[in-house]
This record gives sequence, C-alpha cells and structure tokens, in this order.
Amino acid sequence: MVPEFPIQVESKVPSLRPASIPYNVQHLILITTQRLLEECCLDFAVKWAPTMVESKGWDCAEAAELTMWTKTLVKLSDELPADAGFNDSGMPLSTVFSSIDSLRHSAVHRLPTSAQGIQKMVQSAIRLAMTLGDNTRAAILELVEAGLDRRIKDMKLNKNFLENRMDCQLQMIREQRKELDRKENEAVSAMFREDIENKVLTGSILETLVREAFSLHNHWESRLKMGNGTLLMPDKNNDDSIEHVRESSKGADLGDEVDIFDI
Repeated sequence: MVPEFPIQVESKVPSLRPASIPYNVQHLILITTQRLLEECCLDFAVKWAPTMVESKGWDCAEAAELTMWTKTLVKLSDELPADAGFNDSGMPLSTVFSSIDSLRHSAVHRLPTSAQGIQKMVQSAIRLAMTLGDNTRAAILELVEAGLDRRIKDMKLNKNFLENRMDCQLQMIREQRKELDRKENEAVSAMFREDIENKVLTGSILETLVREAFSLHNHWESRLKMGNGTLLMPDKNNDDSIEHVRESSKGADLGDEVDIFDI
C-alpha cells in the first residue's frame, strides 16, 4: 500500500505593514512641526495676551511645552477679541488645540508612527496655525503635508505592486509544488509497484526451483525402491553436480544407465 502524504496548505500572501518612513525622518518632521507651533503660540500670545506672557516669564517659544501653550490659550479664548482667532474648521476651539497633543507625545516619547499617522498630526498642526492666524507657518506645514501625501500614495502603489507580484509568484510556486508532489507520488508508487513485481518474479523462480527439486527427489526415491541402490546426491554448491544428476535423471527415463552404488 502506498503511504499517504500530508496535504500541502496553500501559502497566503503576507500583508505588508502600513506605509511608514524612517524614524529619523519622522522625528525630524515632528520636532520641527512642534517648534513651529510653539512659535505660533508665542506670537499669538504676545499679540493678544502680552500680560499673561510677561507674568509667566515666557520670553521665548521654548519656555513652555507645546501642550502648556495650547491649554493656556484655550483658557484665555473667552477673554480674547472675536477677531483674535480664525477657527473655520467646524471643530470646537478646544478640539483644535487638543488635537496636537498626540504630536507632542510622539515627539517627546519617540513613538514610531505610520506615515498616515504623521500626516494627520501635521494636518492638525496646519489647522492650529491657521486658527492662530499664522498663515506663513501654516504654508510651511502645508508643504510638508503635501510631500507626505505624495510619498504615502507612492508607497501604497509600491506595496500593492509588491503584494500582487508576490501573489503571482506564490501561485507559480503552488503549481510547481503540485507538479513535484505528483512526480513524488508517481515515484513512490513506482517503487512499491516494482517491489511487488520483483516479489512475484522471485516467487515464480523459487516455485520452479522447488518443483524441480521435489521432482528429482521423487525420481530418486522411485529408483531406490526399484534398484535397492543409492543414487549419487547432487552437491548444492556445485552446479556441475546438479547438472550431472539432471542428465542422469533424463537418462533413466530413456533406459540409460544411472550411477547407483550398491550398499
């Protein structure tokens, strides 16, 4: 019986990770964006809340963390003139300010982020810069965001290409494996089949040999009974002896003399 082989499980195309950029570039984008926003906040506060800036001793953008700037400005928003901010995003002002918390958190704690995640952080930064009326820095951030957007689209296209190519390669490999499995099964079947054929052939040869041996034995017994003599037994290791006995046996059938020695 031919042994059964385990069924091969088809390989699936491994999914690539979401598009990402080298961490050093990510960190550069985030810390630069954070610095620009801190400068936006300082300029806004100096213009609309100079007393607060002076009382806190914030004489430079780096004097306070970005989240401290945004929390302070949110608290002051109700006291500021109506034209101080330009929030046309449709989002509450508090949400506009808090949306950049993840940017500062990722930059400070060195958290690897997907390219799309970075893009969303930069978009939040653009929205905050425009809300604070800093169109110059908003334009700089828009350039960064546009570059990210192009690269993300390129990376997605490349990932799709790589996955599609891998799918085709795996399909070819599956077909080749199927053909190899077929050949392997054929080879194993041929081995077992030829082994059985060899067994049958060996049995046939042995059967013929045994029948001939018993035929000679019966002939010798009959001659001994008739002639009360001893028949020269063949040497099983000597082919000439066996052949001589066979010829003698044939001669006996024809009435020829057989070598029989009296006891």
